[in-house]
Amino acid sequence: MHTNVIAEDVKKKAMAGTLLVMAGLLIVSVAGLLLPDTIYPTEKLKFSFLTNDVIDLVIGLPALALALWLVRKEHILGYLFWPGGLLFVFYNFVVYSASMPFNLWYLLYPALALGSLAMAVWIVLKMDGGVLKAVVEGSVFERWNGGVLVVLGALYFLMAAMNLIVGLQEGALGGPEIGLNIADIAISIPWVLSGVSLWRHGVFGYKIGVSWL
Repeated sequence: MHTNVIAEDVKKKAMAGTLLVMAGLLIVSVAGLLLPDTIYPTEKLKFSFLTNDVIDLVIGLPALALALWLVRKEHILGYLFWPGGLLFVFYNFVVYSASMPFNLWYLLYPALALGSLAMAVWIVLKMDGGVLKAVVEGSVFERWNGGVLVVLGALYFLMAAMNLIVGLQEGALGGPEIGLNIADIAISIPWVLSGVSLWRHGVFGYKIGVSWL
C-alpha cells in the first residue's frame, strides 16, 4: 500500500538527516569493534558495549535502511518504522553518553542521541497523521497494542526510577547502569503516551505508537 504521508521537500531533508545519523552509528560501532581498548578503557565498558556495537550493525542500521527504502517507495510501513528506528539510536546513545569517559570520541555519543531524537520528533510532527490513521486504522489492534504499550511503559518507568534512586543512594550503580536507567525513563514516557493515544485511535498513536511494536 502506497501513500504520501510527508511533503516531498520535507521527506528529502529528513532522509538526509537520517543518513547522517546512520553514518555516525556506523562510525561509532565499527570503531568500538576495531579499537576496543581505545574506545572502552575498562573491562566493564567492553562487556557492556561491544555486544551492543554488533547489535547496532546487525539490527539498528539495517532497520533504518529498510525504513528509508520503504519511505522512498512511498510504502506506509516505512513511515511506521522510521521514527522507531531513530528512537532506537536515541535510546542506545543516551546510555553511551551517560557511561563513557570523556575523550575525543565522546562528543559523538550525545550528538547521535540528540540528532536522532531531533529527527524522530521532526518526522513525527511533519507526518500527516490523518493519512496514517486512514490507512492502518483497524488493522493494528489498537486497544490490545495500546494497552500493552501503556502497561509495559509504566512498568519500565517505575522499575528504572526505583533502580536509579535506590542505586544512587546506595552507591551501587556504575556508569552503564545509570545510563541504562536514564534511557529507560526517557523512552518509557512517550511509550505510555503513544499507547494511550493508540488505544483512543488518536493520530499520535499511529505516528509513533505502532513503531514501538
